[in-house]
Amino acid sequence: MTLYYASEALRCDEFVPNKKQWLKEAIANNNQDAILAKVKSLPYMGTESIGQLEKVANLGNLDAMIILAMWYSRKNNYKGLVGGEDQEKSLKWFNKAAGAGSPNAMYFLGMIYKYKQITRDKYEQPLFIKYDIAPDERFALNWFIKADQPNYKESIYSRSESSTHTYLASSSYNVPSACYEIFLLYKNGKVVKDKAKAIEMKSKVKYLGMSGSYKDDNRINEKFSDIKRY
Repeated sequence: MTLYYASEALRCDEFVPNKKQWLKEAIANNNQDAILAKVKSLPYMGTESIGQLEKVANLGNLDAMIILAMWYSRKNNYKGLVGGEDQEKSLKWFNKAAGAGSPNAMYFLGMIYKYKQITRDKYEQPLFIKYDIAPDERFALNWFIKADQPNYKESIYSRSESSTHTYLASSSYNVPSACYEIFLLYKNGKVVKDKAKAIEMKSKVKYLGMSGSYKDDNRINEKFSDIKRY
C-alpha cells in the first residue's frame, strides 16, 4: 500500500502497472488502508461505503472514524454537495476517535464546544452542520490542549490524505491550529482567560509559523488555518 499511495500522490501510475490488482488483493485480505482507498475512490458515499467504513472503524481504525465523523458533519445537498448531516452520528464518531487518541478528532470537538461547528472559517461554515450544543470554554480548551500532539504518527492513508488536504482532511492527524485556538482562549476567553499563558502560547504559535497581527481574529484565522477552499 505504500507504493500505491506514493503513485497516487506523484501521479505516476506507469511505475506501478499492477496497482489496481494490488488494491483488489489487499481488500480481499481485509487491509484497512486498501479499504479506505477504495471508499475514497468512489464518486459518492453510499450504503455500501458506510458499511465498509463502519467495519474498519469498529476494528479501531482512526482514519475510518474520522471519515465517518466528517461525513455526518457535512450538510446534505448544500449547493449540490452531499453529506450525512447527522449530529448524533457525527459526535459518536468524533468522540470514539478522540477516545482512541486521534488529535484532530479532539481538535474538532474543541471547535464544536467553542463555535458549535467544526470550523470557524466563514467560507467553510455553510458546508457543515451547526451542533445543538451549548458553548463551553473549559471543554473546548481541554480538547485543544489534548489535540496538541506534534509527534503523532499518521497512518499510510493519512499521510497520503493530509499531503493534499492540509485542513479538514478525512483522516487522523495532528492539527497545529489547536495551538492557535488555545492562544485565543487564553487571550480573549471569558472563563479561561490567562494573560501569562496567552503570552506563552503566542510564542509557540509564532514558532509554528503562525506569525502576524493578533488584532483581527477573523483575518488572522485565514492566515493561520491553512485551509484548502472548496
